[in-house]
Amino acid sequence: MDSKSSVKNESKKLIIITIFTVIIMIIIFAGITYAFFTANNPKGSTAQIISKSGKMLITYEDGTSDILTSNNIMPSNEIIVNKTFTLTGTNTTSGLAMPYEVGLDYISRFSDGMIHYYVKRTNTNSNVTSNLVGTANQAIPGNTSETGYTHGTLKKGSRYVKLAAGEFKANTTNQTITFNLKLQFPDNGLNQDSEKGKSLTGKIVINYKESATDTLIAKFDSETKTNGVSTSGLFIDNTSDVNLRYTGANPNNYVEFNNEKWRIVGIFDVKDSTGKIERKIKLVRNESLGNYSWDATGNDNYGINNWTEADLKNELNGDYLNTTLDSNRNNWYNSYWDSSTRKPVFRQTGEFDYTKVIKSNYQSMISESVWNIGGNSYSSPNTPPYGLPLLDQYNKERGTITYQNNRPTEWTGKVGLIYASDYGYASTLAECHENLRAGVTYDSTKETDYQYDYSNGKCKTDNWLAKSSWYWTLSPYSGRSSSVFGVSGGGAVNYGDAYYSYGVFPAVFLKSDILITDGNGEKDSPYLLG
Repeated sequence: MDSKSSVKNESKKLIIITIFTVIIMIIIFAGITYAFFTANNPKGSTAQIISKSGKMLITYEDGTSDILTSNNIMPSNEIIVNKTFTLTGTNTTSGLAMPYEVGLDYISRFSDGMIHYYVKRTNTNSNVTSNLVGTANQAIPGNTSETGYTHGTLKKGSRYVKLAAGEFKANTTNQTITFNLKLQFPDNGLNQDSEKGKSLTGKIVINYKESATDTLIAKFDSETKTNGVSTSGLFIDNTSDVNLRYTGANPNNYVEFNNEKWRIVGIFDVKDSTGKIERKIKLVRNESLGNYSWDATGNDNYGINNWTEADLKNELNGDYLNTTLDSNRNNWYNSYWDSSTRKPVFRQTGEFDYTKVIKSNYQSMISESVWNIGGNSYSSPNTPPYGLPLLDQYNKERGTITYQNNRPTEWTGKVGLIYASDYGYASTLAECHENLRAGVTYDSTKETDYQYDYSNGKCKTDNWLAKSSWYWTLSPYSGRSSSVFGVSGGGAVNYGDAYYSYGVFPAVFLKSDILITDGNGEKDSPYLLG
């Protein structure tokens, strides 16, 4: 039907510390006054922060590092995080103070104001100052002995909150200041059912350097909103993951990447190859690499909708990252359907412009990440022309359903494609969020190949990811062994057999420490990365 229409030993510690020291020295010589370090080392370790004025060391009283709570937090007077840490500074200059900033870099699923923080100094010293951020001299609810804290709350989504700032005076040696940080999800006496059972993770950060992710989050927070969409086109989606995305016909999400125009899909919590979850920016190339098969060699050349084995996966994570190639090879496929024989025609032309490969300096910005490759099939309605609810599609992509439940649901790599759900959330149209196939019509009186009309798909409305011709997504169609969801030139999501040659728009996740160094996201002033 539709298929045709479309740290374990000391030596390792020494290596890590050596590498870090080299990086810090590079930063210093580059002229940056305050270096950045995420303090995630256990008690007694040398988590050292170096600036022009001297150095600082952070240690933890409880012998642990990450601020980590359970995934099922309930409202109560219980302290869900209790972290005491000491900052020790040595300022080697005669007249220059050494400033510092203490903050919490966190990921929160809670609504604004639900999670409360309390921070205070537990010792003072005349050679080190500190100013706590928040409302001073607060008591912690339900903990009558816990007084004298400075209080504030966390905002929804992924972001950073400044807790304290100060400086180590000149000519000071091993001066210390100790902080105690507590977090609480207090019962406010109101209905908090929607907030129960959520999760929170975070780390203490010293001398925070704003990443590209944080820059965009701060931009969203500061901009005027219309129906939840900010001036630049950012909005928070309705998923349980609380992603920040760009939507609309032409949002300010342009990036210079690989000496080309790419665009920011959004900010997502992404797992890396070690299982660590971080906030990362997803980019997609603005122009297609060309028309290629998703997979052409499996399943008697009809292709197989298993991305871990797909030809396109191999090409995008092979030749496309191979900077030594300067001419065509024969491992790019662009098969097609022969209507006369009603069979796929296997074609392996090697037609690829190798000037488009991702250059080494840009490859170093890409995070090897875990991509979800769960499948979905049509539903709601489950009769022609069939429906594909957007939120359901998003959840299924991160689910366990595949064709006959025998396909992997995760893949770890560098280069993939956007999801079908990414396309839907790029449109501001409510009908598209209800159904990725909105606007598709069906006429049973026509020949099989012409019964579905995709020319008036409504999801192309006010959608920067809409294109004039078919292109592939990463999302498999679980109802068939060979089929994958694509986006039609008419604007609707549909599936097609993997051997078909559709447009390929590669997508990547950036490493979490990438910065925005210039630009405002407009087409003529794209963000520059560093």
